[in-house]
Order: sequence, then structure tokens, then C-alpha cells
Amino acid sequence: MVEIDKLVAAQRTVNLEYVHRLKSSFPKSLGISELLEICVAPTRPMDPIQHLELGPNTHVFSSPNADIRFLGSFVKDITNEDLEAAVQGGIPAAAVISFVGYGGASVNVIRAGSRVVLNNGFHRVFALREAGVTHIPVVIQLSNNPALDFPAQVAGLPKEYLLGMPRPVMMKDFFEPDFAITLRVRKRIKVITLSANVGQHDVPS
Repeated sequence: MVEIDKLVAAQRTVNLEYVHRLKSSFPKSLGISELLEICVAPTRPMDPIQHLELGPNTHVFSSPNADIRFLGSFVKDITNEDLEAAVQGGIPAAAVISFVGYGGASVNVIRAGSRVVLNNGFHRVFALREAGVTHIPVVIQLSNNPALDFPAQVAGLPKEYLLGMPRPVMMKDFFEPDFAITLRVRKRIKVITLSANVGQHDVPS
């Protein structure tokens, strides 16, 4: 259990429309059982992702949820289902899979010494705080050697700021009167474009 107000928060903007959606999905009672389900359940509801194939080896994914992100590309063993997708001919011998999705289901923080940095789940934490919750259960990652195992950046802010500043930005700062600015902007969707670039060369064996 951690106190929301004391979390170091690397996020710099809040999507209030998304916060409203989250709050409307919360049960009326927010006891420990409900908080466990919201904060540390292994799964979470996911907004549908739209896909558009722009051209050969170029794919665009979009979502109204700004949490959509590229989750990496990896080599995988070929299956019969993969062979059915090999429509350009030839005999496939290797496959690479790319993932697009959302951030981890669990709200997690990174603890380095006495400092606890919110790493994932900012909008859920903000929505719970706005709903009057002060303490929440989280998954804690221990950073025993921040020089080696702390991420270089969290939400765009470097670890030198998050860990080195005497007073970094905290979750409670977002709720200070006249401290934050509320702006009305056009509704946006987040778009991710994936392209496979291939280079073929003969090299000495």
C-alpha cells in the first residue's frame, strides 16, 4: 500500500476525459477488494484498436486511448497459422512478430531508496485520488542500483531529475489549486505506424 500524494509522478499532462471514463467505470464502493481489482489485477479492459494497411510492410494502428504503444518485435517459431499468412510466395524459414497494445495491467512503482516513482497507471491513480482514495495497492519494483537498473526515462522525464532533484513533481501537485492549467483541445486519437525495412546484402562468409 502506498500513499498517492507521496508518489513521484513523471506524467506532465492529464486527459480529463479519460479520467472521467475511468471514474464512471469504478464501483460505488472502493474498498480493498475493489482497489485490488482496479490496481493490481493481471488483466484490464482494453479499447478496440483499429488497423489500416497503408502499403507493403506498412501498418497503422490507432486508438482513442492514448495508452496505446509499440511493445517490441521478436523472433518466433513459425506455426501453420503463420504459413497461411505467407501470401507472397516462397518457403518461410523464420518469422518476426511485432506487438501493439496497452501498458501493463497492474499499477506499478519503482522504489529507489526512499523515493517511490509511479511507473505505470497514472490515469487510474489520478482518477482514484479524485474519487477520494488516499492509499492504493501497487506492484513495487525495487531498484537496488539506480545507476544500472532504473529506467533512463519515465514518461519522458530523465532519471537524473526523478531521483536527483530534492523535490520532484508529486501526485499531490496535480490537485493543488491554481497549480495546474486546464485546456480544452480537439479530441485526438493516438496513431502508431509500423514499417518493415529490409536490406539484402552479400557479405563474406
